[in-house]
Amino acid sequence: MRRSPRGCDSAGMAFEAHYSRGRLLRLLPIDLIFAAVGLWFVTDPDIAADPGRRLEGLAALTGLTPASVVTIIGVLAILLGLAGSVYYLRLLFHRGPAIRSDAQGIFWHRWSASPIPWSNIAGIKDYSIQRQRMVGITLVDPNLSRGHGLLGRPGRFNAATGFGHVSLMTQGTDRDHDELLAALAEFAPR
Repeated sequence: MRRSPRGCDSAGMAFEAHYSRGRLLRLLPIDLIFAAVGLWFVTDPDIAADPGRRLEGLAALTGLTPASVVTIIGVLAILLGLAGSVYYLRLLFHRGPAIRSDAQGIFWHRWSASPIPWSNIAGIKDYSIQRQRMVGITLVDPNLSRGHGLLGRPGRFNAATGFGHVSLMTQGTDRDHDELLAALAEFAPR
């Protein structure tokens, strides 16, 4: 008898990963620190007065003053840090599965409100970037399984770079990457 992947129900009928409050709350401070460093860049006149060689080189390359480069970097850090914080706070209140894999296909709430059917999946590839592990899903017809939001936009670019149209990750969920791979191997048509 074949064992079901962890996270699947007893008959191996579905794999589900839900957002983990603990994991999300550990990610949230990283974004807040990023925003705080940006605020420090914007408000500390000493950084602009002595920006260091790298920032001076960037200023020369862009034609801006070192103070302007410091301010731009600071503002970008604030915006990205706050956007990430809001994003993780939104995930804290998400109800239902973040990822689901079953006989019908793969559902990822951050990609689309409906699952990607197995018939529209041309390939699945395991990869990592800077130790962030992901599963790249290449679609047969990207128009049949369009993503929404920010994740839906880079799909064609991701596919052109060899990572698949959809980059699925378990970051912030109660399951790990290996469990996801096992579930995908269990349910993918042979």
